[in-house]
Amino acid sequence: MKVVRLPPVQNVTIVDHHTASETFMKHYDNEMRVRGGCPADWVWIVPPISGSATPVFHQEMSIYYLSPSYEYQEAAWKSYDCRRKRDAANHDSISMTKRTFRFKEIARAVKFTSKLFGKALSKRIKATILYATETGKSESYANKLAEIFGHTFNAQLNPSLFIVTTANTELIS
Repeated sequence: MKVVRLPPVQNVTIVDHHTASETFMKHYDNEMRVRGGCPADWVWIVPPISGSATPVFHQEMSIYYLSPSYEYQEAAWKSYDCRRKRDAANHDSISMTKRTFRFKEIARAVKFTSKLFGKALSKRIKATILYATETGKSESYANKLAEIFGHTFNAQLNPSLFIVTTANTELIS
């Protein structure tokens, strides 16, 4: 038997490779649904032992860089040519005129539609779904419940923050 004594540390989770790969697959599915892609390095994500038993092993991943991103680049004032931009603007002066809306008109339209939407939502019964999670399972259940309740109720998700403090943490394996 091995006993490991850890000092009290907050916001630290110890997890095995297979649970981490399941959590990554949930993140991956969410990114694919929301953004249509998820850059990942297969070598760093697949567990070192029994990796083929996880769904991450059979996933095709591509490494690409999303932009805008923070990259090292040359200073803008060294390479920008403002004369070229002025010349291009002078050539495009012959074009069709588009109808322009004033800010006040757009603000009125937004205010009107938000007022209508607010009235419709105020008639619905409010429901708040509270959840707390470490691995993401509770979050997925809460999202499913919010989707089901969203048809009838004014459902809102609220991840709860629970702070657990312990004097001494012991792991026995």
